[in-house]
Amino acid sequence: MTEQDLFAQEGFPAPEQDETPVSKHGNIPMGILGAFLFSILGGIAYFLVYQLGYVAGICGLVTFLLAQFGYGLLAKTKNKTSPVCLAASIAMTVIMIFVAQFLCMSYEIYQVYAEWEISILDAIKATPSFLADAEVRGAFLKDLALSYIFGIAAVIGTIAKKKKK
Repeated sequence: MTEQDLFAQEGFPAPEQDETPVSKHGNIPMGILGAFLFSILGGIAYFLVYQLGYVAGICGLVTFLLAQFGYGLLAKTKNKTSPVCLAASIAMTVIMIFVAQFLCMSYEIYQVYAEWEISILDAIKATPSFLADAEVRGAFLKDLALSYIFGIAAVIGTIAKKKKK
């Protein structure tokens, strides 16, 4: 016998059910914050791998997966293939790879000019000036493009696998 049947037998109206619809996307603002915070870890991984002399798609994939995990965690949803989750995770991946590439260049500037006793903040501030040079900008954009291409390939493969399931 259900709870509603018990209430009906006693002549009481059944308690109202909470009919608040639960979004399949979860709490979107918190999800975006989670995607951002966890994508930072992917950016750190990118920076560290770059210091070893590699540009790898795995860093794009790791950043995407971390952003996706962060979205699900803070949005309180398990639907990691929803359009909102995927869009937030992809956007954070693109942003974080750019930031990581920018910081890699800043770190290179810092290392080259360390004997002048500049700080890492000085190097970060000087990076846009270095990017004004066509040759430096070309190298920066080449590494960035390779990172995006490898990362996109890895992300598309992962999304396709999840969609098949």
